[in-house]
Amino acid sequence: MTGRGATEVEDDSPYQASPIKRKRRTKAEVAALDEAIYAIAEENQPATVRQIYYRLVSAGAIVKTENEYDNIGRRLGILRRARVLPFGWIADNTRWQRKPDTYSGLRQALIDTARFYRRAVWNDLPVYCEVWLEKDALAGVLYDVTAEYDVPLMVTRGYASLSYIYEAAEAIAHRGKPTHIYYFGDHDPSGININALRDIAIACDAAVIVTAHPSLSGRASGTGEAGSTAWHNTVRSRLYLKNPPDEEDDDLRILATMKANYGRKGREIRLRWTDGVFINIDGPSTGVIASIARRNADEVFMTLLGELDAQGRPVSENPHARNFAPRIFAKHPGRQGFTRKDFEFSMERLFADGRIRIEEYGRKSDMRRRIVSVNPNPKGEDDERSV
Repeated sequence: MTGRGATEVEDDSPYQASPIKRKRRTKAEVAALDEAIYAIAEENQPATVRQIYYRLVSAGAIVKTENEYDNIGRRLGILRRARVLPFGWIADNTRWQRKPDTYSGLRQALIDTARFYRRAVWNDLPVYCEVWLEKDALAGVLYDVTAEYDVPLMVTRGYASLSYIYEAAEAIAHRGKPTHIYYFGDHDPSGININALRDIAIACDAAVIVTAHPSLSGRASGTGEAGSTAWHNTVRSRLYLKNPPDEEDDDLRILATMKANYGRKGREIRLRWTDGVFINIDGPSTGVIASIARRNADEVFMTLLGELDAQGRPVSENPHARNFAPRIFAKHPGRQGFTRKDFEFSMERLFADGRIRIEEYGRKSDMRRRIVSVNPNPKGEDDERSV
């Protein structure tokens, strides 16, 4: 304290004003934040506080700090007490009630059992699937999907312990079938997680497949790396799924081998998105999905054959002819994403199945050949026709 007749006194009290002056939100900014909270809570209900916090961070409404997390928790409490936000929109997955299921009688037990009975569909399948999730706040979002397909959702809540991973690996090994684990978590630039999974894979005689999104530099360079060499150096092989250069078809992709310790590097496989999956289009593939793709390609071939025949535009089976059917069909607007190679395979299948054949037409001095469809109905005057 200074002034006439006064002496300077030092304040040794531990309760002093903080030298850091934090900017407080204005009423308008608080109102805008509340609107953003309401919109996100309504869209994702029921959601946890942490889930709403991360959605606000992703939307750019707040910064990612512990203070902001605490503030969002307070705002959610204020909005619910004011009856602006329904209480049912916010979930708390950290607190559980433990109580055995009880029933009013045998009849009620049978009714509930019938209502909740679900067959274990994965028991009879040749593979097994699990979804692993790092953040418990997102469990409510993923569970709606995993529950529909009877897929276990494994929530690790951060880094899983070695015991947790080993017990899960032992359970998977006991099933005795290939297992697909889809992991949702933060990026691991150091490669520590991969090293841990590699140790478990060696102990259980299993394989680990990890997916990562390439960085901007990885996409620009064509390497597909995710910003750290640790991932590339740790794994024994690495594949890169990329868009083909100068390709107008949005359904086409290229799967390139970027690293292979026990195989040839640089191999590429062309894929096409068909009916919800990527199909190999560089050669005949097998399986139910591939069978569906082949059948679709055959039907498109027959449809285009009929359209061109109706227009008086015959097509040929000769690859050297200008009107070679697969070449013409691959340029047609109705190709539905199929390529020339797809139509070449389809043409051979349709010939083998007897659905199409070769017909000669024109003057005797200038006979030509064209593809026509075979009428499956043997009765009638036109047993063979172009469709």
